[in-house]
This record gives sequence, C-alpha cells and structure tokens, in this order.
Amino acid sequence: MLQTQEQGTELCEVSESAGTERSVLPDKPHLYDNCMSYSIQAVIATQGTFPAELPNGLVVIQFDGGVDLIPLESTARKLYGIPFLSLTNEGNDELPSVLKNLCSTLSAQGPVAYIEAEFFDGSGTQAHALISGAGADALVAASDDAINQALRWLGVQPLDNKDQFDTVGLSKHRETDLWIVDSNP
Repeated sequence: MLQTQEQGTELCEVSESAGTERSVLPDKPHLYDNCMSYSIQAVIATQGTFPAELPNGLVVIQFDGGVDLIPLESTARKLYGIPFLSLTNEGNDELPSVLKNLCSTLSAQGPVAYIEAEFFDGSGTQAHALISGAGADALVAASDDAINQALRWLGVQPLDNKDQFDTVGLSKHRETDLWIVDSNP
C-alpha cells in the first residue's frame, strides 16, 4: 500500500510493506533529500582492496578516510539478483549466497564489509557482514552502530568530533542510487 506525504517541498511516496520511500516528482525521480529516510546497501573496503577489474555493472566511489565504496544500487541488485536489505528488512542472520559470492570476489585482495541500513523518521536499523578475505565466512551483525563497527574494523578513525560514518561521508546521500547518480559527470 502506498501513501503520499509532503516533506517540505518534496512529495514522497511511502511503501508500508517495503518501508521505502520514493520521490513522486516526475522531473526529479532520484531526489530524496527532503524525505525523512535513509537507506544504504554497499560493500566497503580500504582504498586499493577491490580488484582493478570489477564485476560487470559495479563502480567504486572513493571516500574520505581511505575508504572505497561499491554501491549496490537498484541496477546492480537487479543484475546480480541481490535482495533489497536482506539483513535489516528480512531479518536474515547470514548473507544470501549471491552476496557471499560477490563479497568473496571483491575480497580477493583483502577484507571487505557489506553494509546496509534503513531509517525512516528516526527509526531503523543497520547491519554489516565482515569478510576477512576470499572464501572466508562472513561475520554478520545487526545493531544501532553496525556501520561504524564495520568502518572501525577496516581501520577508520573518527575525526573532528565525528563518528566513522560521518568521517568518511556516508551521510552525503540518503539513498544508495544517488551515489551512482553523483559519480556520473
């Protein structure tokens, strides 16, 4: 069931079953900044860890703090059959096999962390899966600070009275697809 609500000058469409929000402005399909939600689904690693040749359809975005991020946006999820927020929405305590395989490929040169989070109006949850190297088991956890835990595990130190999340700049966009839009000139 969808309901429409106004947030500032933006109209947002809220799916109660999926807990997601989309802009209903036809000329701004990727504008979520006035919506009171946040979601991310990505694989992160220290810079230089990901293979030089990425699997088809994936891109690396460099962040502050020496972190690279591969956003698992809607096109990548569809291409690889990756479920939307399987740890936080579906309550799984292990990665789906498609994500295990992808993370195994991406961790051939070192540790990676799969992260996901979804928040709406201050409520939500985060999860991570820590993969120490190709073929290694994923250590999965869901908590209020799972993304900060993953970033600490990768060696990110907080700066300027910010936590790891804000130190690397993960608050720049409120939705995973926007990382791709922002990375294309």
